[in-house]
Amino acid sequence: MKDLPIAGRFYQNVLTHAPGVAESSDLSSEATAAQAEVVHSAYNVAFEVPGRSEVPADGADHRVVLRQESLPGTLAYRTAPALEPSAYLTSVVKAPAQYPLLAGPMRVLTGGAYLGVYGLPETAPGAELTIPFGLDNRIKVQRVREPQDRALEGMTGKTRQIAYEFRTNLENLRNDEVTVTLEDRLPVSEDERIVVEMGKATTPGHQPSAYRPGVLLWKLTLAPREKRTVTLAYTVRFPKDLVVPGLE
Repeated sequence: MKDLPIAGRFYQNVLTHAPGVAESSDLSSEATAAQAEVVHSAYNVAFEVPGRSEVPADGADHRVVLRQESLPGTLAYRTAPALEPSAYLTSVVKAPAQYPLLAGPMRVLTGGAYLGVYGLPETAPGAELTIPFGLDNRIKVQRVREPQDRALEGMTGKTRQIAYEFRTNLENLRNDEVTVTLEDRLPVSEDERIVVEMGKATTPGHQPSAYRPGVLLWKLTLAPREKRTVTLAYTVRFPKDLVVPGLE
């Protein structure tokens, strides 16, 4: 029987089992080593697999490698201490230029250790993709909330103002330099009676998130054993007779 190309959607089901997963011992070494050829058409991408693979009909989960790709990436850390005082290692890579990566579950491994399943989004050929590699406790993160300053303003004291200040302490316990992107957030007012203003104590060098209103990003480079503190300060001002849910 002539070997037929395997359509792209079938390829998705195999690809999304992350590279590095040990292959079934029941599969022949020749089938495991085979590389599928990418076949382009006007409307889709197919993968033409040389040879055949024997898959036992035992009801167990068996995987056959179609292609293996080495994608160079840039390692960096991200932390959102308002949600969790931890730093997570990520790698920013580019998808293969010849074909897309289809959405689905992908197993993530590092150094032979299985880290878990990542929901891979559909990624166009050559597009940027961020892969998570889990928490790294060698980047220490601590967020401290300073005492609040509550006051009444105006000649008749009709305006209430609450000042907030948060300090995030970062420490690099690794033996090499790391880059950490720290995320923190400001309240976003949808009522003109409620005014939110950035405080002067806020650490400079932040950038607003391009797609998440109120989220601020600091990109920091920490030398081995270096400590750094990032401060976020802001005030919320509103009429004293106005009930504002969520303010503590």
